Amino acid sequence: SNNDNNNISTTDIITTPSPTNMNIFKSTPINSFSAFDLSKKSHNHRPIITFCKGIDRLLGGGVPIGQITEFCGVPGIGKTQLSVQLALDVQIPELFTGNGGESVYIDTEGSFMVERAAEMAKGVCEHLKKIAIKTSKNPKIGIDSNNFQTVANKITVDKLLQGIH
Repeated sequence: SNNDNNNISTTDIITTPSPTNMNIFKSTPINSFSAFDLSKKSHNHRPIITFCKGIDRLLGGGVPIGQITEFCGVPGIGKTQLSVQLALDVQIPELFTGNGGESVYIDTEGSFMVERAAEMAKGVCEHLKKIAIKTSKNPKIGIDSNNFQTVANKITVDKLLQGIH
């Protein structure tokens, strides 16, 4: 160990215990999960539906939550549109077999178009209202159809846009 405080070596930093630093390690639990635990946990979440039957079928019901899914392709193929759609679709209420969540949209190119997101949000609202109307006309479903309409009417373009951070 070096006695000169101005010349502290790497060894001194590593081996010199600090009471403050030691308390951090004692009070911070370190959680670990096995691959099996993570697999079970991921199966407890509904995937994000895309409203594109082909994509949803290919991905086993939609885009999985808790995993990274990469969509790639040539420019203009619709990757950004799909990303915005997913940022909206993750907010679909659980009553409509959605996730009822929110999203974080990371735009690395500065191409996020609020106007287009608003148009797409309007489409989601209209789609949910159509489902609610269809449900109310089908008494065999055995679900309170008024609940569908109430929930669908609470979903607005503004509310959906507020759910994208």
